[in-house]
Amino acid sequence: MNVPATRKDLMIVNMGPQHPSMHGVLRLIVTLDGEDVIDCEPILGYLHRGMEKIAENRTIIQYLPYVTRWDYLATMFTEAITVNGPEQLGNIQVPKRMKLADIITILVQDINYFSGLESFKEVYGILWILVPILILVLGITISVLAIVWLEREISAGIQQRIGPEYAGPFGILQALADGTKLLFKENLIPSRGDIRLFSIGPSISVISILISYSVIPFGYNFVLSDFNIGVFLWIAISSIAPIGLLMSGYGSNNKYSFLGGLRAAAQSISYEIPLTLCVLSISLRAIR
Repeated sequence: MNVPATRKDLMIVNMGPQHPSMHGVLRLIVTLDGEDVIDCEPILGYLHRGMEKIAENRTIIQYLPYVTRWDYLATMFTEAITVNGPEQLGNIQVPKRMKLADIITILVQDINYFSGLESFKEVYGILWILVPILILVLGITISVLAIVWLEREISAGIQQRIGPEYAGPFGILQALADGTKLLFKENLIPSRGDIRLFSIGPSISVISILISYSVIPFGYNFVLSDFNIGVFLWIAISSIAPIGLLMSGYGSNNKYSFLGGLRAAAQSISYEIPLTLCVLSISLRAIR
């Protein structure tokens, strides 16, 4: 866009980088005549610099994460060139074992092989007792990782990025890396807050969830606590979690954190009420 200038003392302003999808994607070079815009030059895609010098001190595997940052408007093109180029020049063939279909086939064959061995069941009978527990724990863990992975991929599609494809196969270990990072983060305690409430609150939320598993039967006559009111005890124990959220918010001695704890507790209760009503209706039907 060009407009004839009426003055010679023009001002050139660099507006950006802005955030339409990621940092540095768009910046505007604006020429101003007072408050009037005389010229505007949009610049797209330019981002991190010094990539050539970084490449001089990296192997091809180490350099792969950097190519995504060349240009966030064309990440697939930069990555495809960097990956396919050495493979074509070196005549590198992708092993068949890396294909998803072959991996699934190998896993199914191994499961069928071990399930047919009677000696395996006899010698390691105790392992078969733990199988239901492992299936439940792994099912929950893998489900959470899958949900986080899908959230990242959907966000990547919206933000014009293809996501973390280098943190493990298909990027599935990125969520595990984030969880490990949270475990080792510094525990910050407010100086004017109630240290006991602030520290005990999260523990109560987690412990109540773990205790609720004690009434879940993992097999025939295999339950940690066999109560006749097991389902109601499970609901009662699960309802303790909002108390921990309130304790953490109140113990911080910060009104915003306390409001956040109230909102989190209200959200948990709003989920528990319909869940309790559903369980009660089924239980009353069974009693009749």
